Amino acid sequence: MHARMARQWKARALPGAAMAMAIALSLAFPAHSTESKAGPGSPSPAFKTVGQKAQPSWMQSIPDTMPLAQMSIPGTHETMAFTGTAFAEAQELNGDPRSSLTTPLDAGIRALDIRVHPKGGVFGDLLHIWHGVTDQNANLGHDVLAPLDAWLKDHPSETVLMNLSAEDFTDKDASSYCPGEDSATCLSDFFKDYVGKGKQYSDTFWSPSIAGDGRAATPTLGQVRGKVVLNVFRNSAGNPYPGWGLNYGSSDDYKTHVQDQYKVGTPAAITAKWGQVRDFLALTRKNGAESLPYYNFLSGTGIPFMTPSDVAGGGSTGSWDPTDPPTYFTGVNERALNFLSTDSGERTGVLMMDFPGYGLISEIIRHNPTSRPGTLVEQNGQMNVFARAADGNLVRSVLSYDAQGNQGSWVQESVGADLKAPRMGGNPVATVRNDKTLDVFYRSGEGHLIEAWKSPGSGWEYADFAERAYASAVMAGDPAVVNQDGTVRVFSRDASNSHLMESVLPTQGTGAGKWQKWDHTDVTRAPLVDGGVTAVVRQDKTVDVVYRTAGGQVNHSHLSGTSWTEEIVPAEPLRGAGRLGPAAGDLSVVAQGDTITFFSRDAETDHLTESLLTGGVWVHTDLTPVNHAPQSSGSPSAAFRTDGTLDVYYRSPDGHLIQAWLTPRSSDWQYFDLSDPRYGYAPARIVGDPAVAIRPGKVSVFTQSGTGSHLTESWLATTVWSNWDLTADGKAPVLG
Repeated sequence: MHARMARQWKARALPGAAMAMAIALSLAFPAHSTESKAGPGSPSPAFKTVGQKAQPSWMQSIPDTMPLAQMSIPGTHETMAFTGTAFAEAQELNGDPRSSLTTPLDAGIRALDIRVHPKGGVFGDLLHIWHGVTDQNANLGHDVLAPLDAWLKDHPSETVLMNLSAEDFTDKDASSYCPGEDSATCLSDFFKDYVGKGKQYSDTFWSPSIAGDGRAATPTLGQVRGKVVLNVFRNSAGNPYPGWGLNYGSSDDYKTHVQDQYKVGTPAAITAKWGQVRDFLALTRKNGAESLPYYNFLSGTGIPFMTPSDVAGGGSTGSWDPTDPPTYFTGVNERALNFLSTDSGERTGVLMMDFPGYGLISEIIRHNPTSRPGTLVEQNGQMNVFARAADGNLVRSVLSYDAQGNQGSWVQESVGADLKAPRMGGNPVATVRNDKTLDVFYRSGEGHLIEAWKSPGSGWEYADFAERAYASAVMAGDPAVVNQDGTVRVFSRDASNSHLMESVLPTQGTGAGKWQKWDHTDVTRAPLVDGGVTAVVRQDKTVDVVYRTAGGQVNHSHLSGTSWTEEIVPAEPLRGAGRLGPAAGDLSVVAQGDTITFFSRDAETDHLTESLLTGGVWVHTDLTPVNHAPQSSGSPSAAFRTDGTLDVYYRSPDGHLIQAWLTPRSSDWQYFDLSDPRYGYAPARIVGDPAVAIRPGKVSVFTQSGTGSHLTESWLATTVWSNWDLTADGKAPVLG
């Protein structure tokens, strides 16, 4: 036990078990209650709170190899519609139009819907922003492209998709501006004055999308960082002009990638509109290999009763029919947030919204995959690293040892492709059974729990646990796995109801050797899961499962003997025991003797927090101010070294790999920036989250590089760090 742990334990008494259980039972209800207490139509995490949370560089954590079509991207419908009647306004006005554009960008919006109409202007800025027949008193150059260009220069890791449309502009109108030309040629000529070769904004855009003489293949994120990508340039009827944007083919092909049923005439029609959004979301996910973006519009309106604000945020019928008693109705934004917060976590495509809230934006961003390799060290020291390749298949890189314990070389193995197993929708976790069978688990693109295993002397096999009823029909997030004295336990989150599920392979008693499914939330009243499920086995065989539940609280489920106990980890357990803020992302839990420790990222401060349970007492420590370490931008990975040193690794906001460690008999945490260019012990920028593994005499940390999406290993032998690019040396593929 660390000296710091012993001192803290002596100073504190055991909190009441009854209180812990009462808290746990009170939280065994739906994990999200996002609606404002003031009711529908009021600002909430889903509606009219775009400026309440800054996420200006969220794409930094997405691999360069990620195709834009495979991403989850929040966007705004009628991006510049700030003025006019209630039927013309679609977005919040934050000062002038220029700042009202950059505020959503800072909040995480990455898809814009710009509607233009020619009108007299200054300095050649002749395209004005319109909504319907309403001039928004803004110009394409001064109020859209100029602030966009400046913002992207300040945020080079990001890209912005743009839909450009002619608004209320027909061939007849074109004759007044461009005699002898149709509307397509006329507006193309106008647009070339902004983006043509040598023009002011030609470098603002990804050039293949504005060539004007042909459409571009959908790029990867790495190809377009720091640029605007023109997705489509449409006429007033919604048909793409030839030669611009991405290569959707015909107008009919383009329309199969768009849901924009905007006519919502009554409050009752919101249900139908939400059904269209949800069905198109299912179509987006079904066509997972599609190479073009899917655009799903949450927006709608219906004169004379339903404004864009009503459709997005909900409201009361009393606002338009005073003869009826008020009847409250929920808007599309709230329905979307509630749905996405409990679904499988698969990609959403591009979701275009009116009056979005910070919570809905964050939830869409969360649906982008975060990479983390899965590591497994076998008893003979053999190192296994499992990861998701760029094509979505499960891959294995293995470092073998001979009978004398001499290290061999790394070997790459295409497990998923060779098996024709379902492609991965999440990250792998792995364990080894007592008979030395390798077991790997992951979530497929359809949300199924997949097992791939390799018995000694045999080849790889796989099973779909959803199809065999060993797990829920659809799961969300990544699973967690432990081997408890021969019994393999896999924990996951049911996407349909957020229950904590367990797939267990017992070695003794009834059903020994056969997988079984168990619903913890039904049986033990475990609170609903919001994410971050992780597990560990103590020395005395106690199983500990920790995960995020409602409001970022952390639940602790533990199995001692044959009984499970549920406990909400107290945020402020005792005076002087620190505070646990709302957790974000995945947790990391480790055990040493009868002590467990989990690490989390504080959702409010992005600080790294340590939560220690020893002798029945929780103690929390905010490590960021303690050791002056950088803030965390991802999820931590922790492990105890063989000498008892506690190591934690995480990604900082600038993409650096950070190490924090605590040596035995010390109470002082220290940290080191492994990506510091003076040393180069890790890639200059990593994406996703690190994975740490302890092997005899060494600490290995595996990451995905921000440039090229390579699998890299940083390893510590005694006191010396080294770094190796496994992908560059042909020992691992490019990762996804």
